[in-house]
Amino acid sequence: MNLKFKVFDGRSDNDIDVINEATNEIVGYIKTRPRSGIRISLFDQKYQGVVSSYEECFGFISGVQSVLNRLVSVNDGRQELENKLYLAKEATKPKTGFFRKKPKIQDK
Repeated sequence: MNLKFKVFDGRSDNDIDVINEATNEIVGYIKTRPRSGIRISLFDQKYQGVVSSYEECFGFISGVQSVLNRLVSVNDGRQELENKLYLAKEATKPKTGFFRKKPKIQDK
């Protein structure tokens, strides 16, 4: 799934369609109103948000796209990256664990 929309200026009234490139169907809309912000609605209002800039709008739609691609197991190249990050994280962990035995203090 790849969601696309036209570049817009949030300082004027706009109604922009969000299109799924894989199926070429409209899956949502973006409405910009100068005083009330940028309203986004995707997939029959299942994913909604109100943001204040084009960058935030792009981030919101990219986030929804990523989550849905992950849920339907579309290989977006992230699984390999996630595995590498996990292995790197494990390699940097200290070898001593939380439950390490404390040395006993001897009474004199």
